[in-house]
Amino acid sequence: MQDLANLIRDELLSSVPARVTAFAESLRRRHEASCVAILYYGSCLRMGQAMLAEPDSVLDFYVLVDDYRNAYPRSPILGSANRLLPPNVFFVEQEIMGRSLRAKYAMISVDQFVRGCRLTSATSAIWARFAQPARLIYARDEIARLRAVEACATAVRTFIDASLALQGETFRLDALWIVGFRYTYDAELRSERADERAQSIVAADLQRYRKIGAIALGAHATAIADDLCQNPLLPEVRRAGQAQWRRWRRTGKTLNLLRLIKAVFTFEGAVDYALWKIERHSGVKPTVSAWQKRHPILAAPVLLWRLYREGALR
Repeated sequence: MQDLANLIRDELLSSVPARVTAFAESLRRRHEASCVAILYYGSCLRMGQAMLAEPDSVLDFYVLVDDYRNAYPRSPILGSANRLLPPNVFFVEQEIMGRSLRAKYAMISVDQFVRGCRLTSATSAIWARFAQPARLIYARDEIARLRAVEACATAVRTFIDASLALQGETFRLDALWIVGFRYTYDAELRSERADERAQSIVAADLQRYRKIGAIALGAHATAIADDLCQNPLLPEVRRAGQAQWRRWRRTGKTLNLLRLIKAVFTFEGAVDYALWKIERHSGVKPTVSAWQKRHPILAAPVLLWRLYREGALR
């Protein structure tokens, strides 16, 4: 059976539409002095060409850099913010091959990305994203390619190890992923409904998750018969893992709130983008005054509480 690292490598190196490659190349040129690798992930990748053709689609990228001083030569404050509370997120709209496309990209150092894929990470944010399908569109050299591949393979192993703590003595393979994604979504401030989102992610590429899950569980010598798996973790280990999930949830929501505040300074058009995303995923159409847009920091406590009360944030 193909091992996990090779399977993830083949997946990462699979082709993507030409417009996506062209957009990634524009990001590489924008950060040429520091760009080490570019990963493409998210809903447009998951849903394929159909999603890419939607007028409100937004491409999602992670731009891995070698050093924040190289990434922000004219803005040490942005570099410090990126180092202290990674990643920084940016929004770009440009014409690619005769069509206007939008993208949201997160910038993070290679070292912080690698640490974020491990089970010892402070939050589930990075490893939860890269346990999902991704594409390595650019790597500066062979070392960068190997590091990106190994980090994404580690993210899958981390997801499996963490999700096992949420299961009983036996479980279905699909449930391992669905429950895990539900918990990772619940560990962030998200506008999407965690249950629905988790199920849709797995359903979009069910055979992929089953195959990867079977390979990853093979490392635990876990019996899989008729899709029923034996949990290799002892009850006390599962309880410790569930306690870790509670910590990830507390830390994740706190860091998400801090990143939202930071985005006011690092994310051009952050308020408009955030409101669009909230309406798209929750169905709640927030109303924000001109004053709140001009003073998002002062308005944030009242606005976030109102969005929470309306069900736009969970």
